[in-house]
Amino acid sequence: MCFCVSGALCIMLPSGAPSTEDKFILSSMEDVSFDLSIFKSLTYLMVDSIEIADVQGRQCLTGQLEGLDIRRCLNSLKEILLVYPVDDAVSPVPPGTVDLTRGLKWTSLTKICFKLNNITSIDTSLQLLPALTSLDLSYNYIERLENLTGLPNLKVVDLSYNKVADVKDLHLTIGNVSKLALAHNLITSLEGLDRCLSLAYLDLSSNQIAEVSEMGHLSGLPVLEDLYLQGNPLKPSSSSYRSTILTYLASIADKVFPNLLCQPFHAVLSKNVSSKKTI
Repeated sequence: MCFCVSGALCIMLPSGAPSTEDKFILSSMEDVSFDLSIFKSLTYLMVDSIEIADVQGRQCLTGQLEGLDIRRCLNSLKEILLVYPVDDAVSPVPPGTVDLTRGLKWTSLTKICFKLNNITSIDTSLQLLPALTSLDLSYNYIERLENLTGLPNLKVVDLSYNKVADVKDLHLTIGNVSKLALAHNLITSLEGLDRCLSLAYLDLSSNQIAEVSEMGHLSGLPVLEDLYLQGNPLKPSSSSYRSTILTYLASIADKVFPNLLCQPFHAVLSKNVSSKKTI
């Protein structure tokens, strides 16, 4: 199924892709391909459950596309992001190699959503997106946050529902990011977050954070206002562990936990405790 409205194009299978266990399997579509080069004013593209090899003409979109949403299609980022000029067909890049110096830059692309894929790592093809402001890689199989440097405009990162366990050197990767979602990962320690000074929104819900003392790594974040911790096995150090939390977060408690003293700790996750925000 394919439809285009006001500069936006959506390509998907009518019934979505079948799956086995928790991974998708693309249905075969023999003798069917999609040529994007005919869409001269396309600014937003969504592809769902279609073989990326069947989506042709991506070279024509690198200077105009602003939003890209690819679901149930990818095993890696480079499958969609790494495209070469048409004239490279004369001397093609060997299969399986990555040559960023010959790859086209997506100069207008600011938002990408690659959720619900089989992506296991963040590869270097992201460096071809100099204007990127928002990156959604939720519901994948990513273990490490890497190759996010060189993206000066990146402000929003969603890596919820992945396999991230270590954030120790995160500040070296997401220096300018202000909204970070890491819900439903495998994080046990918050060491490294103390140097992510631009964070205003941080979702750490449903991880493996057990020690209340880990909150100390967040105490020096000067602009943090929204913090989510539901679903972590936090162990109280005393009967008044809410006071312990306040001790660790004394410098930002007035912004992050304004209602801490009048509500159970598990319900007090931001200054807007009534409903969880989403990125």
